[in-house]
Amino acid sequence: MNPLRLPSAEWRALRYLATYSVTATRVGFRATQLREHTGADRADLVALADLRYITGRLHKTQQAYPICMQTADNPLLRIHLTKAGKAAADRLDAPYRALCHLRAHGSLPLATLQHDASVGPDTLTELEALGYIETAPTGHQITITSAGRRYAHPHDKDRR
Repeated sequence: MNPLRLPSAEWRALRYLATYSVTATRVGFRATQLREHTGADRADLVALADLRYITGRLHKTQQAYPICMQTADNPLLRIHLTKAGKAAADRLDAPYRALCHLRAHGSLPLATLQHDASVGPDTLTELEALGYIETAPTGHQITITSAGRRYAHPHDKDRR
């Protein structure tokens, strides 16, 4: 699955885990920590687990523990980023930079956005196809849409 198609809370959870990937790999995060910092709810965590982007382990053990609606609030459950999850989070890096740059600076010329946010034209084409950005009729100004704004901030509580 293309990680750009994930709901914004799941996207933020992956980005958060990738940002703190050393901790996410070694000791993991409690579900309550992820919800507090990303706005992801239990259903979002279950969806990421179903995609095999995250996995659960019991605290201080290597015992695998399923992430489901009933277990997502277990205080001993630690959520870890998998290799597939790390790859998905890395895939979100350039689009995230582009959206954050547009959110911070408003409408920008195409060349400026590509240079300042270090994103390629393929990334911008994909973001436009998903409705996160739009190109002005002249073809040179890029603007973030309301849908894109939800994805541009890691701690934005506005879900989906």
